Amino acid sequence: MQRDRHVFSDGVLEILADGAEAIDVEEQTAARTALRTCLDRFSEHHQELLLAPYAGDGRVKSIAEESGKSANALYKLLGRLREKLSVCIHKNLKPQTC
Repeated sequence: MQRDRHVFSDGVLEILADGAEAIDVEEQTAARTALRTCLDRFSEHHQELLLAPYAGDGRVKSIAEESGKSANALYKLLGRLREKLSVCIHKNLKPQTC
């Protein structure tokens, strides 16, 4: 039995791969939906701050200058907002994984 190796046919491997891709697409769609739902719960200003690091270099600093706050204060706020966003997303995804 130790020498017996299970070898799957190409057809079986293809079916398994298709199934894995379908799961990945469903999970990605669910994650995007949860992200959009949770982002919509934040104020417009907080949404802008959450997305600022992905808009290019210096966006958080320019928001800080516009608002009269230090960049460090905004990064701390950004950390708290990210934590809230993460908790919200996990709560939205949890019912679908049970």
